[in-house]
Amino acid sequence: MTPARRLLRPADIALVAVLIGVVLRLWHYTQDASLWLDEAMIAINVRESGFGELTGELMYNQSAPLAWLWLVRIARVLFGDGERALRLVPLLIGIAGLIVAWLVARRWLGPAGAVTLVGLYAISPSLIRYSAELKQYSADATLVLMMAGIALWALERSAAVTHRRWLPVALFWLAALVSSWLSMSAILAAPGFALVLVIAIWRRDGFAAAVRSAAWGFGWLASFGVHWVAGLAATTGEPHLKPFWTERGALPPEHPSAGQLLEWAAARPEALAIEPLHVPAGVVSVLFYLALVAGLALALWRRPAAGWLLAAPLISALIYGAVRAVPMGSRLALWLAPIMLTLVAIAADAAVRAAVTPFPRAAAWFRPAVPAKATPVGGTTGSTAAGTGATVDGSAPGSAADGGPDVRVTTSPAARAGRRVPAVAGAVAVLLVIAMTGLVAAPQIAHAGRPVTETLTTDDRGGVEWISQRKRGGDLVLVTISSAPSIVWYAKPRLLRPGHYVRASSSADCDPAKLDAAVAGYQRLLVYQGIRTEPKTPAALLAQIRRLGTITEEIDLGESHAWVVTLHPSPAAPDAANCMTLVTLY
Repeated sequence: MTPARRLLRPADIALVAVLIGVVLRLWHYTQDASLWLDEAMIAINVRESGFGELTGELMYNQSAPLAWLWLVRIARVLFGDGERALRLVPLLIGIAGLIVAWLVARRWLGPAGAVTLVGLYAISPSLIRYSAELKQYSADATLVLMMAGIALWALERSAAVTHRRWLPVALFWLAALVSSWLSMSAILAAPGFALVLVIAIWRRDGFAAAVRSAAWGFGWLASFGVHWVAGLAATTGEPHLKPFWTERGALPPEHPSAGQLLEWAAARPEALAIEPLHVPAGVVSVLFYLALVAGLALALWRRPAAGWLLAAPLISALIYGAVRAVPMGSRLALWLAPIMLTLVAIAADAAVRAAVTPFPRAAAWFRPAVPAKATPVGGTTGSTAAGTGATVDGSAPGSAADGGPDVRVTTSPAARAGRRVPAVAGAVAVLLVIAMTGLVAAPQIAHAGRPVTETLTTDDRGGVEWISQRKRGGDLVLVTISSAPSIVWYAKPRLLRPGHYVRASSSADCDPAKLDAAVAGYQRLLVYQGIRTEPKTPAALLAQIRRLGTITEEIDLGESHAWVVTLHPSPAAPDAANCMTLVTLY
């Protein structure tokens, strides 16, 4: 066996998927799309605040882990205010996620499972998007998967060695501590992982060993306390977010009945399939969740501790959502996506290995290549003696695959016949897995291949530039209030003044004459409407500018629109039906 063959494993075929994922992320990143609303709000905080000021309350009610904010600020200091500089940190963390997925796959999965996990991770629209966007969600996915992998490894290593058994567990806690400064989802995932880890050690080594393992968690807890005081306490708990996410179904109603809570929980799989998983509805979604449940069942049956480690984030997220602490949906659930893809990959791996059971050489190649010195995770019986080796679903490692002797197996006709049943079942399962994977992957590949300009609904950079080029004396600028951060970020200081932010209002206190009074004395209006966070405002704004004057120029930038309006000397009477409140442009 050559050194190169000892170094490489069959599962390393998934490196092709890693390369594809890197290319897709770089392609989206280099398109240099305009910052959208949430990105602009983070960018303003990073530009206007020093490192110390980022520890306090952030502008625009934003929240992000402190170390992540510091890294983004360092990138801005080094490389400037451009979109690519600001998105560099999410990009690098997103690419790191591909490497983490490959490392997890090559250790605990065979080539079929590795290609499934890394392939789906590579083409996931959400994982691609947030690797090229100024938000912390790429760190959520990367670090939660990394913690899961280290927790599995900690169980293996602490069982395999007879001295320094504390070291693997200490490394898990260290990873959890560092991750907590870069990802709030890592904070949410850590208690579940730790609970499974400590219980598994308790069952295997006794209560005293479990206490010692748990004691390392006080370092993590102290670090979390410092992070909370330094930044999280001031940036979390914004009151308007819970109604926002409740309306979108990611949180149950306030004070829900048992029936409402069950209804909310039952709707989570479909909601997660839509986003962040981007799995087509209907039969494809059903097949996906069947594979996920099968993968979880395999892990729980063969190696309970590994199964519970992978189930812990899903259970934690359900509990956090049920008590209305953390929304379970959309981008805020992206940290669950790698775990769910891992469970699907376990099922795919098991199906392929069952199908090739009658063929010893193929079976050896398709087995996971866990090093022979590894031990089954979380076992307590004699089968878990040090040195036996096991995969995440409990199968034995392949001898030829991990550098051992080649397989030469002679079996009796009865034994070969006995292998046909699982082989047939495996073949059927393989067909289902291939169908599911193909139906999931096809639209995701199509989505990943689309230019960002086709998927981004707003172009605030282009809209602000358009009205800035047309600004002249005698003009008044009107901007929808939801576009305020984009104006602050992209417009040159004072260039668009005088002006007002506007918002549709149905309040009885709204005075329809205020808009007319504000535009009196001006010759033209420059109007910009960006992202539509308030459904009534765009239509009301358009009705008002048509009443006040004549549109002489306009540009359509997807969801964004901009107009030049020449004002009438004597406009129609104020429009109470489309009353608007005004805030002076700053």
